[in-house]
Amino acid sequence: MFGSKAEKEVSDSTISRRIHDMSADIEETVCTSVEESEMFALQVDESTDIAARWLSRGKVLSRVCKLKEEMLTFSTLEQQEEFCDLLADDTWCAKYSYLAKIFELLNKVKASMQGKSENVLSSTDKIKALKEKLQLWGGKVKEGNLDMFSHVAVAANSGEIIPIISEHLVILEKQLQQYFTGMCTENYDWIRNPLVASISTISQLTLMEEERLVELRHDRDLKLLHMQLPLDEFWVQIKTKYSHAAKKPLVMLIQFSTSYQCNGQTISITTFAVGSPADGVLHNETLGIT
Repeated sequence: MFGSKAEKEVSDSTISRRIHDMSADIEETVCTSVEESEMFALQVDESTDIAARWLSRGKVLSRVCKLKEEMLTFSTLEQQEEFCDLLADDTWCAKYSYLAKIFELLNKVKASMQGKSENVLSSTDKIKALKEKLQLWGGKVKEGNLDMFSHVAVAANSGEIIPIISEHLVILEKQLQQYFTGMCTENYDWIRNPLVASISTISQLTLMEEERLVELRHDRDLKLLHMQLPLDEFWVQIKTKYSHAAKKPLVMLIQFSTSYQCNGQTISITTFAVGSPADGVLHNETLGIT
């Protein structure tokens, strides 16, 4: 074969072979890293992109609330009668305002749980705070107080949707309880700050671990180190000197608390050329694993 058809088939074959070879290399690299590691954490999450879309969708809801009058004018000019009717319906607008606000509040919690220093303990604290806020808001709503949902409070006919809001807050709290089972984070305060924790209040340590923790508490160099480093880096730094004291904290802190960490801590493997055989355009792509 000659010409563009032959070039296309060679290109397809080459790309397919490269992808297969790289997949095998990645598998070998991951398996080797796992075998050589004293401890490791794996997270498989296919909903990462969905979560990002929900964040973006929350911003869209908020923008629609702010541009309600402009959208109504535009829809009227475009003769979009169904949309005009919805925007002119006070009850519908009150429901929509609540939806936009609850997304905004949830997105703030989600954003606060994203960061390199975030861990399962701090994320659990934030989920607990959210659950308690939902209970607080639910009680206020039953009393007719909608201050936490400011756009709903000023909307006409807001009183009509109070039962709907109250029911939704209860359901949301139950779903959070279902997906995020309770962890008594107070039991792990010694991990957050081993320099002030009382040994007598820690029940899950062996005698040797307690002894090392006592030594650690009186190491003044570590007090300075604890103030300078993120929590996980602190325990990694002292692992060599206080291995028995550091093992359980590292097992706790190595866990993925959110999928954000899975996305942000990607190991770059290689850069290779890929493209669409249909258009013949090649692009450089970095292949990574977590």
